[in-house]
Amino acid sequence: MADRHGTALPLLIFISMFQPSLSDTLTCTSSVSTINLNPSTDPYKTYKYPATGLYPRTTTCKWLFQATDASSRITFEVTSIYVDCGDTLKFHDGTSSSASAIGSSVCCSSSSSCGSSKPPATTTGNSLFLQLDSDGTDNSYETGFTVTVVVGKDESNCSASGTFNVNLASTLTLTSPQFPDKYPISRNCTYTYTYSNGNVQFEFIYMKVELYSGTCFDSVEIFNGSSTSSPLIAKVCGDTVPAQNIFTSSGTSLTIKFSSDGQETKTGFLARVTPVDQTAVSSSVTTGSSSSAYITTTINNAGTTGTNEPSTVNDSSTTTETSTQQQYETSESTTKVINLQSTTIKEKTTEGVTSRTTTVADTTKTEVTSQPTLTVGDTTKADVTSRPISVRDNNSPFIADSTDSNGGVIAAGVTVALVVIALFVAGGVILFKKKKKRSIDIYD
Repeated sequence: MADRHGTALPLLIFISMFQPSLSDTLTCTSSVSTINLNPSTDPYKTYKYPATGLYPRTTTCKWLFQATDASSRITFEVTSIYVDCGDTLKFHDGTSSSASAIGSSVCCSSSSSCGSSKPPATTTGNSLFLQLDSDGTDNSYETGFTVTVVVGKDESNCSASGTFNVNLASTLTLTSPQFPDKYPISRNCTYTYTYSNGNVQFEFIYMKVELYSGTCFDSVEIFNGSSTSSPLIAKVCGDTVPAQNIFTSSGTSLTIKFSSDGQETKTGFLARVTPVDQTAVSSSVTTGSSSSAYITTTINNAGTTGTNEPSTVNDSSTTTETSTQQQYETSESTTKVINLQSTTIKEKTTEGVTSRTTTVADTTKTEVTSQPTLTVGDTTKADVTSRPISVRDNNSPFIADSTDSNGGVIAAGVTVALVVIALFVAGGVILFKKKKKRSIDIYD
């Protein structure tokens, strides 16, 4: 795997291991502090101890993390470790320090070696016990630790690769296989959800699916229809939930495909699948404000919905056909938009456009200019000028395109031609009168 992951592996696995979230502070009391974890409402959380400064000397702190669902398990990762090895920080697979230890004590031996992370591990049940014992020494770098937990259970129903058809009656949870533990290698799970009374909505809650160097080695694909042959809405991977995390079918079915390759695996994903009545579905296309996940998305106009401002065209007489492709590349806390492709505006009518009219020798010329504005999401704006088409009718012998210099040239040519014709006619009339007068004089 060296050719694929190389030296950048620690950055992807450890720095961006879990979803960025606001940290809660653990408190140290004389008794065990219990932290209840609800997988339905808050499947992942980050905790820090202490909030600031150094942790106390000659003290024992005990914390019990417990999932409210007895069938759930807990995956945890310890980061920013500033616990001296004269002290002990241990994790146990159960409700007390008498339960089996998960790994060895977490610590660092000097200020230069502190700040590292402990690889993720998963409990066998719904409880995780943590204990910190400090000695009497005082080092300036003993500022504690941060622990992030993910709680849940395997709701993939995919013990082996396969295809599953589900008729939705209420909201369901979908996870990667073995969640919250690492998903297995070489697994392909396809789900087709159908709601006959409306549409199907898919929402990412948690995401940690392998991305490396801008490539999804593992992924979650979303198809707008009843099979993987239906139009692809999105292909998602990375370490965080994408900014656009909600996708809605345009019809009654939505197909989800999870794929892993034969190498590295990660914690996986957690999502909710919801039946949506037809009247409640919006056809707007939106993008979120930020994400450090990687997402390759093809949005086919009415096939998706999101959480922020919809794509709009500020001209009621113009219809829009949108094909947008976006990619977000993983970084610790920022989003990088790699590609934003074409958006096409098709003019339907010319109502509401500005015009001005000039008259030359009883010939009316009208110049028409239309400039609708397209807004995509919160941050990307493109001004699109719709070029009008020259037409002729009984009332307007010629409508010139004001954006094309040929219109002005033609207008000038017509003016000159009319003046020349007028002079020619006037000269002819004068010559005719002179000739007639001469003929009369000769007759007399």
